[in-house]
Amino acid sequence: MSDMPIVVDYAALEEAASTIQTASRTIEEKLSELDGQLKKIDWEGNDRQAYLAVDRMEVQIARYPGDGAAYDRHRDAFVALPGARPNRRVTAIYYANPAWTPEAGGVLRLHDPEGPVDVAPVLDRLLVFLSERIDHEVLPTLAPRCAVTAWFRPRDPLG
Repeated sequence: MSDMPIVVDYAALEEAASTIQTASRTIEEKLSELDGQLKKIDWEGNDRQAYLAVDRMEVQIARYPGDGAAYDRHRDAFVALPGARPNRRVTAIYYANPAWTPEAGGVLRLHDPEGPVDVAPVLDRLLVFLSERIDHEVLPTLAPRCAVTAWFRPRDPLG
């Protein structure tokens, strides 16, 4: 354990809290809109309606320092086995990068069956996708990059 003092920048903490609150409100509003749209879809000519039915959320704040850091290709969830606890259903990523430029890197690459789709981490962009279905990765970052990610889970019948 170090004897070095811990320095807390309260102004930065307040700014971060404000960003998180803004991101959380934006994510909840957009998911509500998406849920409403999904309920209107007639899936494959049937009368079945889709809905997200999420009621729990995990949040992560990620800051890449800009030293070439990346995040390998992955999915945020896998299909849950019968009787298992529900897995993440929806991923929502809010970007908080006011000075982002293409030279900064840190693009999120979505792996679509038709080919990769790159999403720039520009300020106030919200990206929402189904956690079990989309492989994605963060390409190398050459400047600081910040994102708030929320994962939404369905109600857990096991408690």
